[in-house]
Amino acid sequence: MTRNELISAVALSYISEQLSREQEGTVRFCMVGLEESLVTAIANAANSNHEIAGHIEIKISEIFDRGSVLPANLISNESITHWRHCNLPDGKRGVLFAATQEELQRNDKSVEKISKIETDTLRSEYDSWIDKSGITGQVLDNSKRRHLKTALISANETHAARTIETYADFVLSISKGILDQGLPLQKAVDNALPSLKLPRNSGYFDRISDLKRGQLAEWNKIFRKLHTRIRPLLVHENEKGEPISDQLAKNFEEIKERFNPEDQQVINDFISADLTPDQWLDSQKKLVDLDWLSISDIFDGVTRTQPIPLGEKTKQFFEDEFDDPLQPEEIDLLSATFPKLPSEDLQEFYESYREHLSRDKKLSSAWEKYIYRNPQTYSDFLTGLIDTAHRLREKNRDLELSAPTLKLSIPNGEKKSFWKGKNPKVARYFAFRYHGLSQLLSPNIELDFGKLKQFYFPVISDENLANVTSGSKEARTIKFEAILDPEGIASKLVFYWEMPVDAVATALPDDLISLANINDEYGLLPTADITRQAVSTKGSVQRISLEDINTIRDVNNSNDGRLVAPNRDSGNRADRVISEIHNLNALLSKQQVDSILSAFDTFRREFTAAVRNWVSVDGEGIGAESLVTQAEAFGELLNQLLSDANNDIAREKLWKELFRIGIADIGAGSPASIITPWHPLRLVEISIKARQCSALLKEVLQADESSIERADLLFAQVQLELSEDYYPEVCIGFSNDQSILLSSADTVFDYTLCESPVMSIEHNGDTSLDVDPDIAAKAFGKVGEQYLNLLPHERSNFSLVLYNAESKALPGALASELSSKVEKENELQCDLLLTHSRQKQMRRIYEQQNLAVSDESGSVMASEAARNFLSRLRVGFLDAAIIENQDETARLTDIVALQDVVSRNAKLVWKAAPGDRSPSFVENTPVRWSRRRPVGPADTSTSVYLAAPSQPRAGQLYLNALHSYLLGDNALPGDVIPAREVNFRDGEVADIFGETHKIGEWVVNFDELVDRRLLSNNNIHVIRHIHERTINRNIIVSTTSQPRLLRALLNERLNWLDTEILGSDPEAVFNDLIDRANKLSGQVVMRAARYGHYANELLGIVLSMREIENSLGSSEFPTGWYFLDDFASWFGQKEEQIADIMAISPKIIDGEHCLLVCVSEAKYVTSNGYKSHAKKSAKQLEETVARISRALDPERNRIDRDIWLHRLGDFMLEGMEPFSSHVTGGWDLHRWSDEVRQDNVQIRVSGFSHVFVHDDLEYVDAGDYVPLKGMAHCHQKVFDKPRVAAAFRDLVKGTNETVDVGDGMTVHMSSKADMPQSKDTSSQNTGEEPAHLIKAEPEEKTDTDQSEVLEGDDRSDIPVDIQASSSEVTEETTETEVSNHQWPSDALASWVNSGRNLDEDDPESQEWLKNTVNLLQRALRGYDMTAELVGARLTPNAALVRLRGSDDLTVPKVEKKRQELLTSHAIDVVNVLAAPMEVIIMVKRPHRTILGLKDLWRQRELPESAPFSNTSLLLGACESDGQILYLNVGNDFGGFQPHGPHTLIAGETGSGKGVLLQSLLLDICATNSPDNARIRMIDPKAGIDFPWLRNMPHLDGELITDRDQSITALEELVAEMERRNHLLAQAGVTKLDQFNKKVPPEERLPRIWLFHDELADWMMISDYRDAVELNANRLGVKARAAGINLILVTQRPDKDALPMQLRANLTNRLVLKVADKRNSILVLDEPGAERLLGRGHLAAKLSGEGKIILAQVPFIHEDEIFELAEMIRLAWVNQAR
Repeated sequence: MTRNELISAVALSYISEQLSREQEGTVRFCMVGLEESLVTAIANAANSNHEIAGHIEIKISEIFDRGSVLPANLISNESITHWRHCNLPDGKRGVLFAATQEELQRNDKSVEKISKIETDTLRSEYDSWIDKSGITGQVLDNSKRRHLKTALISANETHAARTIETYADFVLSISKGILDQGLPLQKAVDNALPSLKLPRNSGYFDRISDLKRGQLAEWNKIFRKLHTRIRPLLVHENEKGEPISDQLAKNFEEIKERFNPEDQQVINDFISADLTPDQWLDSQKKLVDLDWLSISDIFDGVTRTQPIPLGEKTKQFFEDEFDDPLQPEEIDLLSATFPKLPSEDLQEFYESYREHLSRDKKLSSAWEKYIYRNPQTYSDFLTGLIDTAHRLREKNRDLELSAPTLKLSIPNGEKKSFWKGKNPKVARYFAFRYHGLSQLLSPNIELDFGKLKQFYFPVISDENLANVTSGSKEARTIKFEAILDPEGIASKLVFYWEMPVDAVATALPDDLISLANINDEYGLLPTADITRQAVSTKGSVQRISLEDINTIRDVNNSNDGRLVAPNRDSGNRADRVISEIHNLNALLSKQQVDSILSAFDTFRREFTAAVRNWVSVDGEGIGAESLVTQAEAFGELLNQLLSDANNDIAREKLWKELFRIGIADIGAGSPASIITPWHPLRLVEISIKARQCSALLKEVLQADESSIERADLLFAQVQLELSEDYYPEVCIGFSNDQSILLSSADTVFDYTLCESPVMSIEHNGDTSLDVDPDIAAKAFGKVGEQYLNLLPHERSNFSLVLYNAESKALPGALASELSSKVEKENELQCDLLLTHSRQKQMRRIYEQQNLAVSDESGSVMASEAARNFLSRLRVGFLDAAIIENQDETARLTDIVALQDVVSRNAKLVWKAAPGDRSPSFVENTPVRWSRRRPVGPADTSTSVYLAAPSQPRAGQLYLNALHSYLLGDNALPGDVIPAREVNFRDGEVADIFGETHKIGEWVVNFDELVDRRLLSNNNIHVIRHIHERTINRNIIVSTTSQPRLLRALLNERLNWLDTEILGSDPEAVFNDLIDRANKLSGQVVMRAARYGHYANELLGIVLSMREIENSLGSSEFPTGWYFLDDFASWFGQKEEQIADIMAISPKIIDGEHCLLVCVSEAKYVTSNGYKSHAKKSAKQLEETVARISRALDPERNRIDRDIWLHRLGDFMLEGMEPFSSHVTGGWDLHRWSDEVRQDNVQIRVSGFSHVFVHDDLEYVDAGDYVPLKGMAHCHQKVFDKPRVAAAFRDLVKGTNETVDVGDGMTVHMSSKADMPQSKDTSSQNTGEEPAHLIKAEPEEKTDTDQSEVLEGDDRSDIPVDIQASSSEVTEETTETEVSNHQWPSDALASWVNSGRNLDEDDPESQEWLKNTVNLLQRALRGYDMTAELVGARLTPNAALVRLRGSDDLTVPKVEKKRQELLTSHAIDVVNVLAAPMEVIIMVKRPHRTILGLKDLWRQRELPESAPFSNTSLLLGACESDGQILYLNVGNDFGGFQPHGPHTLIAGETGSGKGVLLQSLLLDICATNSPDNARIRMIDPKAGIDFPWLRNMPHLDGELITDRDQSITALEELVAEMERRNHLLAQAGVTKLDQFNKKVPPEERLPRIWLFHDELADWMMISDYRDAVELNANRLGVKARAAGINLILVTQRPDKDALPMQLRANLTNRLVLKVADKRNSILVLDEPGAERLLGRGHLAAKLSGEGKIILAQVPFIHEDEIFELAEMIRLAWVNQAR
């Protein structure tokens, strides 16, 4: 095959694929940028391909066929425009033509809908390259093909193959190496490098481990190395571009004798050639054909040297700087290779010499990064402290702390020389800001900041320190060293706190000292008037930045940042306030005036105490109680004004003064103010944050591992909270002397810049409301990726419109984001268009962006990846006139992006506060409340609160007073919250949605105020809704396009199920299904509309939602639906790891308020492989439910519980419509959310795995709900095709069906409401109790529900207890009973039901399990093995610990350490097993649990044919999961395959084989009628072990105790087998079961069970052995069909007792403990049975299972055997009557 033939084949494959995707319409293929010979080759190939030629016209211009290669009928000189618009002949679906790049650019608009075939497009068709080059699935398996595909992707993306011709040669060379030379894949790739102009075998690709060969990064690393290091050598240069010809000649002269004459000539020619980078000469070509391994020595000494290791640098440093050399052992330590994690010796070396190393800052920094693993830098000190404490606990999770203590210090902080390098403004700010923190943190945390306070608090004590002006990173950063448990493990981490030296906050110390006014009775009550510094020193316009004091002029008209002027009127407004109060005497009574004066005096005194406590050396600092009481006094003062002085004059004269305390008004420009740290409400915020952090830190230190494990969401949330404002979030400002409301726009170091929350239309580009444009650009880019994943054919013609963008930086940021994607994806071609609905703004944007965008996009031009960049990313402007004339049904572009466009139309409104509870300052965390006001179905507006909807009393009074001040007599009564609101009825807002949806297929709003329910209410289809908590924005993707294809897909699938489902009105059914899916997420509908298999997802989700609705019961209660993919970040999980659906429903149950949380994972699949889908569904469900359940820990020990309760409260506000309080016990939506947050509502969590199988091609084991192992509140149900069809019929008819999954399907999370307390008389039982879901009576635990400790799966502390407390047990409690009809008598059924449920949940056992797991993990880590826990559970014999398998944790490695684990750690390992991605370790229990036969019979399943016929005998309980293990000699049953007909039981004396034998015999007799099962028993011990069997009606004749009788019995069985086989042949059947179904009852044949106990005793006698071998072997081969089963039992499984042929016919091996390894190998084919524990510990090797199963045989006492046998006998005697 030639290169052109290969490229043509790939091109044809691409054309075929595009034609199959576009089933409707025409496809225009244009070959662009291809060589003439390649164009003609592709055209000829297409013409020769009858299938393609039959579907497309082929027309090529003469300029591409100068050699007249093509047939005349393929030649045409028509233009691109012609082929773009022409009508095609009948039967043709496309046209293939060619164009030059110049022609393409001239006809830009004409080719928008053309599919281009160009080099980048073809190079990315990786699967086609592999297939068409002959490397099919028969040559390489799927794994190796994936590796090859990764190699080709890498060669393409790293541009190792620079042209498509080179790329084709590379693929052909690989193909030749594999097919012709038989090379393994990695060698074949290495061998093909000469086609890339690189030396053969220079890649060393075989060094990539097999596990990493599918990782693109591994291949990229090598290809880039070849490009940077090897390619320059081929033009006589090193990496730096320096000539190396002389060095090459010298090297070759030294080693030339190694080469044969031919190779010497090649190398000589190469060295002497005159080479340049733009040529490829014959001498280079011949050189790269040589093996690099043989010629690489020629290039020795010319490549760049490797970086010097840290150890070598350190040795050199000591030699240069110090006279005293290092000790020999220290030199050895530094000379060795440093491990990835620093060893104790290296840590000790660093601690010993850190002072020496500090002389070299770079070296010291390198050591610091190595020892402390890249210390983090924080702008908030408390955030850094909490994060570091968390990291220390995580780092030392396996170590026991001697004390829960932490020491935090500033290294060298006691030295003046250290502080000389620090900027005094930064150091002094820190000293003041965190004054008093040490008292809050003690006694668990000790702070040692050296001489920080001595030097900087309250004044700078040394002039030399005061004169430091450096703004370097070193000067503005303070390093902290945290040591966990200093007297114990002494684990250490470092972090940095950093502050800009020009931040406004650097003036805080001086302002606080002025405020304290220490020489007077009262402190100051200041306000401030400052101005903008609108133009920078460089002459550019600048915005106010709290990090740069040069953007404002302070109260002294300087740039010192001072906001308190003690000598000016603004510096203290107290006298003015008092004066204004006295002026009210004419309007108010004396009592009212005195009350106001008293309230003001109280506030003034408390405020003074707070400030002085903060700044005084002896004060309590930020932990002082006065910081809280002054805020409360401020609130009471405002309350006094609201009640006594709420008139126009008082508001204007007095209230205004109070509102301005702690506020700096910014004059000139747009209205703005700064809230200062001494605002009364900001003071309390500073104190409360410190207290909350102190409490959390102490919890972190004192928490046990289970309480803190995976609490990462908590720490991320705390960091967010510390960066956000608590109080106040709004303040007053002024516009044209009119008071207006301002809201928080930016907060830096406790100073908050407030700006208008609404924006006028003519705002001249002010971007105060914008977030970082890079964040918005990334959000738009991500949506674009999702769009192209759904519509990959749009990659060649993708367009995005940025609509009404006001941010100057956003277009450039978006262009940059798209540039990076274009670079990465060769086939992506993108248009970025800017437009604005107002022409004036359009002109301004054009002026601003014309240069900026071209700069942004041009910046990538230097990239090697952007060869045709300008043709693939084009930036332009969309004329509004085009939009106005746009056809309603067509769309101009793919995506329209809007950043805060709707919010710019918002209006300021005041809303009634949603709740009436006032939490205390200490318990309230405002950031944890959603600011979204719920939207109802009739609402046309959406609102976002500007302050938290839950406020402490003082905070709420502040908001109420602001409201009354601004609105006067028009103020609303009661508590209020300010909000921003947009109304869909607003003409401009409606126009925005109408116009954007006319422009684009998808519209993406990055906006706080766009609400999905509001859009849905207005017939706009929401595809996806994501709330970004960290930036307070919604990302809403919407469309008005109709999913027409979806209806056809639904029609096809539903008719396949049952033609009656759609009935007479199919459209109504389709609409109902689509509406139901939309209620969850429009993304489900959109995916289903684009791809057929996603239609299955939609159907599965709709059915799953219906199941949840049925389980929730009464529909009068509201339900919130959540598509968890949209909330994955809330759970800290990836989308592919999380379940599908969550439903939240508030209920009134037994008069109590309960919140039901239902999680569901749905699969809609075919019968082929449905079990694997069921397992995956169960796993995703378990992980999600476990995440919730673990966080809502029933024991309430989790430190992140409060975060999750708030998260649930937010879920309710974000996803539920407002509902009437009378339905839900007097609580509205806000009250429910608040009570959930307070932990006053019982939360009940349940999980469903729904597997809907929609065909019947294979058998489906469908049934009712069954609990998932280890999580009794999670259930799975498999629906076969009839059940799926029935479910759809019920859904269409609206039939409600109660989900019956049995009791105990919810786990109750404890709450304060569970504790004894007086009942709320307002709560009424207004609703029904949904059957089975809500009722959660306790149930006895079965063995299958044995408690599991699954830390790795987030289940470490989740009891499966069904009731929160025993006091809730009702008289209705029932037990699961075994059905009587499956046992031959009620007496026997009663005996079975009297069995106990096994309880492994007792505290002692669980504590032992927990300790054992911890011990094992610690021990394995000590042996350098990974010990990541997947799960752990108790079995009757052992702890079964599942660990994640890895390269350093394998079965052999654990086996090797068994003795050490026992002797050094007291861990007695019973067995080590391998499982997919896991290593399972079984640790012996100190006290084994006895499993009773009665107990397991109670738990077992029986086939429908029982008790008259049963071929599945109970063997015991599986060790791995507690399942019942069955011996299936007939059909598959109980989750196990059908097994062989004949069985061997082996085990030494005392191993339990006798008990197993008794159990099997009793099982046969109890579950088979005497007519259907006959037993023959051979017992060399004269039957002394089976006296009861003599009386059983199932026994054929007597017990056989004589050898001759035994031989006769075997011969009779052989004869019976022959007779039966003859009868089966006559009847035309192959099995006994089929025969019995075909003949009359009187002719049916029973199954015969032959037992032979103690086989070895008689097998020593040669005559007997010969007879047994002869007859048993014949039975072994042919008896299965005849219904004859052998069970042979031996104590001594050696070769004499068990000849090879006999063993081979006994395919089921039930092996108990044997004497030695040799016997184990004999019966199991592997060692291990010698390590069994005895007393019924079983290793079962069953035919068809593919692995050995460990189990525990049930025990039954001898007396109980007689009792049970008699009960069975009487049952069958009575049956016979």
